[in-house]
Amino acid sequence: MEPVSELDASLSDPHHGGRSVIALRFNSGFKLIYKPRNLGLDVAYGGLLEWLNGRGVRWPFKVLKVLNRGTHGWIEFVEHHPCETKGEAENYHRRAGMLLYLLHVLEGTDCHCENLIACGDHPVLVDLET
Repeated sequence: MEPVSELDASLSDPHHGGRSVIALRFNSGFKLIYKPRNLGLDVAYGGLLEWLNGRGVRWPFKVLKVLNRGTHGWIEFVEHHPCETKGEAENYHRRAGMLLYLLHVLEGTDCHCENLIACGDHPVLVDLET
């Protein structure tokens, strides 16, 4: 097992008896997020995005890897990256529109700037509690 080189526990308010979201960085530079809640919704959402991507959407969604352990789980870290070109910015906005429509259909709430990360030309939701 690779050693953890850095922990950041300031990513959320305390949940479920004082537990909070934690970012872990390993010696290799790999980062992972620990969440103190059931990530079943995150797994289902990722499955929906994979299903949509598999149907040939023109601008595929970024699907995060999730490991759900029932009472807690681990999710792939999403690094913020700006768009490098006008084309990437256009694709970002197309995907943002697709995501907004998807959230409307799913009756999603709590989608605000703290729960959305711009990762190049992908808007990525990172908190799916509601």
